[in-house]
Amino acid sequence: MKSAHDWKKIFVDTGKFFIENEKTAAQFSDDLSLVLAKENMAQLAKDLQKTDGYELKKRLYRTLMRLMVKYEIPHELAEAYSLRMLYVILEQIKVIEPDKYERYFLQEWKDEQEASYEELRTKLDKMSNDIALYQKQNLKIQSFGQMDIILRRSTTEPSIGIEFFEVDDERFQEEFEEQKFDEMVYVRGQCREETIYCVLNELWRQNEKRPVYVVKSQESWQKLQDSSSENNIYIPWFYADEIVAIENSTNIFVLNENTPAYTRDVIELRPRTRDTLSRCLREAGMEGDMAYALLTDTHGLYISMKKRLFRGEYQKTPEWVDGLGEKVKKVCLLLGR
Repeated sequence: MKSAHDWKKIFVDTGKFFIENEKTAAQFSDDLSLVLAKENMAQLAKDLQKTDGYELKKRLYRTLMRLMVKYEIPHELAEAYSLRMLYVILEQIKVIEPDKYERYFLQEWKDEQEASYEELRTKLDKMSNDIALYQKQNLKIQSFGQMDIILRRSTTEPSIGIEFFEVDDERFQEEFEEQKFDEMVYVRGQCREETIYCVLNELWRQNEKRPVYVVKSQESWQKLQDSSSENNIYIPWFYADEIVAIENSTNIFVLNENTPAYTRDVIELRPRTRDTLSRCLREAGMEGDMAYALLTDTHGLYISMKKRLFRGEYQKTPEWVDGLGEKVKKVCLLLGR
């Protein structure tokens, strides 16, 4: 009983500590107070109490990140807070259960933790300066975290984020990792939009330290060529006959199947397997039978799935349906879909 009480107290007190001491921080989000609420931290302690020591840090970090995603904390900021909380919690755990969490294990991870946090803090500072400049220039550009939040807000039943676009093509992963520091990287996939999300997911999986930005207009891209920002990753999300690379950064050009490429170094992304798609749908919250039915109806094609998952134009009632009786309206909508 005492052990369980001490374990829960660590999580609750840690959440309280961060809330009280981070309220004045420039990057602190109001939603973070909800993430670190007593109820959330108490449940987190209960879920992780019986986890083996060598698995704890991985599960704790993953759980904290998912919790922050729920409250729409931007990914880059959620990473920094999760790492700091993980460090504080593990430091306290070695006091109440020293036999389970050996000191050499904690010390080794502590050094790794501090290095990771310093890299993240440098990245966040750089992003803050970049975004301030981009906003001043009225550029249509979005960070990785913004892309993730927008995607979650625009999808429903289930709501999906960048993590849904998990890549299962090992050959692509290896070639992409080899080329991702080149000035120009060319990627070809079945669907351009899906491929961009998969590239973002892969950069996330490979723990990319540089800021990642998606540029939504040719005008914004041209302005970036004259900016002082460097050592970033830029991905154009617009069509143009010619897109000139931004110097001193990595430019990732995503092509669809029908777009010619005037280079041999094109990385091909093969369609994701049905098993991967099914698992990603279930992890996003869709029931197994619903995921099976969706993949059967759409053959796993992103464009077809998008019509079922996305809000907005695909969920909007067409103007010609207005004024019809409810039964007729439902039939028309079903036929339209």
